[in-house]
Amino acid sequence: MSNGVELSIQASRVHYATPRKDVNLEDYTHMELAIFTKCYSFADIRKVTSVLNLVNRFTSYYDGAVFSYVPVDLIESLYQELK
Repeated sequence: MSNGVELSIQASRVHYATPRKDVNLEDYTHMELAIFTKCYSFADIRKVTSVLNLVNRFTSYYDGAVFSYVPVDLIESLYQELK
């Protein structure tokens, strides 16, 4: 995305998704999410703060590596805010 944030959204039998099997995309209610950001200089601190404020809504899903079993509608709202 042009704002320096990249999302990795995964759902299958080997990801932290519900259901945890291979089904059609629209059948998933929860998916695995990873968020990547570019390193910003100190001058871009507003961008960093903005991203952190968005990510704070996801902390209860964070397992130390990825965000597990995140509701699809929450992922969609994050995507729309970052777009």
